[in-house]
Amino acid sequence: MGLANIRSKIKEKLDAKKGAGQPLVDVFDYHKTGFSGYPSATFEPSEVQSDYETSTQNFRKHIFRIVIHQEIEKVGRSKAIDILCDVLDQLMDDFDKDDTLGGSADMSKAVPLMWGVYEEGAGLVLYAEMKLEADKSVDITN
Repeated sequence: MGLANIRSKIKEKLDAKKGAGQPLVDVFDYHKTGFSGYPSATFEPSEVQSDYETSTQNFRKHIFRIVIHQEIEKVGRSKAIDILCDVLDQLMDDFDKDDTLGGSADMSKAVPLMWGVYEEGAGLVLYAEMKLEADKSVDITN
């Protein structure tokens, strides 16, 4: 229940940044390549940690990897870095302003993680990965 709700809220947040006047062209709730335009975002759950909290609750940490993709063949590497920095800043601000993800988590934290390059149909693509940790205490008495 928690994982699906958190995933849905992340998609909602990313979709709000997609379209005319917004920084993202495509958003997918799974990792892929080959987009209709750039920058585009993909994300998936990558890890769930669970620990004892009380005799009636467990503490779960849901970790998602959000990847922002930007081609560099047309815009150049420097401009691609600028674009990714801007998108990451906006996304971190959005997640920070709603740190409960609409009530689906007790607290969340978005942090930039790593950068890299891969090659696909559009040529070279620069990507920036952000880790989103969403913490939730869950009732284990049911």
